Amino acid sequence: MARRMSVIRSDRRSMVGSVVAVAGVALAVCTMLLTVSVSRGFSREVTARLLAFEAPLSVSAPLASDGGMVEVTPELVGVIEGVSPGAESAAVWQTPAMLKSPDGFDGLILKNLTGSGHREFIGRSLLRGRTPQERGDLLLSAESAGVLGVDTADRVDIALFVDNAVKMRRATVAGIYDTHFVDYDGNIAFIDSVTLIGALNAAGGTLASRLEIYAPDAVGDLPEVARTLQHAISKANFNGELPAYYRVDNFTDTAAPYLSWLALLDVNVLVIIGLMAFIAAFTLTSSMIVLVLERVKEIGVLKALGASGVQIQSVFMLLGMRLLLWGVAIADVLSLIIIGVQRHFHLLPLDPQNYYLDYVPAEMTWPMFIIVNIAALVLGALTMLVPVKIIAGVRPVQAIAYE
Repeated sequence: MARRMSVIRSDRRSMVGSVVAVAGVALAVCTMLLTVSVSRGFSREVTARLLAFEAPLSVSAPLASDGGMVEVTPELVGVIEGVSPGAESAAVWQTPAMLKSPDGFDGLILKNLTGSGHREFIGRSLLRGRTPQERGDLLLSAESAGVLGVDTADRVDIALFVDNAVKMRRATVAGIYDTHFVDYDGNIAFIDSVTLIGALNAAGGTLASRLEIYAPDAVGDLPEVARTLQHAISKANFNGELPAYYRVDNFTDTAAPYLSWLALLDVNVLVIIGLMAFIAAFTLTSSMIVLVLERVKEIGVLKALGASGVQIQSVFMLLGMRLLLWGVAIADVLSLIIIGVQRHFHLLPLDPQNYYLDYVPAEMTWPMFIIVNIAALVLGALTMLVPVKIIAGVRPVQAIAYE
């Protein structure tokens, strides 16, 4: 009976009510899935870009010894390995610099490329040329290259500010990159390690501006790992194993403004999902009320023939569930198609000046997909309890005479 009610074509009003219910549910659930997908995509892409510039953990000197540099010793590496086995440690050399070309100048932070993940990310972001491989190789962002008016193979004069002195170097633009992360692209340029080690008097590389630690398995609980590492370094310094006290910073602190922005985005996602859930519930409820009222006479006849209220209610519950399942199925197909197309072709663009990405990211995991579907079905089933209760108040004599 529920199946016949949902597919009968002679009653145009019933068909319109069913179509409206299916369309409303499909639109709301599709919007929920796309919202969750875009939110996850933003979180993943922005976090990946942040981790390319801000290491999960870093060890640096507070103010003090050796010009504020870290002495990279086997003991320090051993302490790090003891806290986070298998972690990749990479020495960082960096200094403020002024870059000068015949057409302009730009102030930047000059540093070397660090961990393998960092190198891979910058390599994927290359527009042309290559990463620094030889002495004097310089890698500029597209923004900085535009300010300086240079391209690959052009020469650039560099003034390095080290220990209250200016050291001049000359470099060749080896490549140009663009991560679309404007806050970093416009402030950082990369050069080979040998040039920086010599300019910073880094004792052949045994001293570093800081030591970056890439521990993939620790990203989920970085503050706790950072506290443990800080305690281990303090203990080693107290015991005389390390020559100085070093500070440990973690990604959640160094990238706090961007992570707060992502958290605010999650709040917006919850608001949108709540609104879409309300729209889906309202559409389904109103459509079911219309379907019930249109079949008051049939309800009266069924009651007159001896059908109980629970039996009739179950018919309309099944009818509502069929409409709900159709709506959710259509939403699943549409959302998966849209997500797949956007992931591969990036049809929807964004302004990287405001969003740090040049396209709308989309990512969906099966657990999240299943959770949204189950939540939609449970909410829809609970919503239908309201309109089917109208059936209990229908009296057979009045219903049969109802027009």
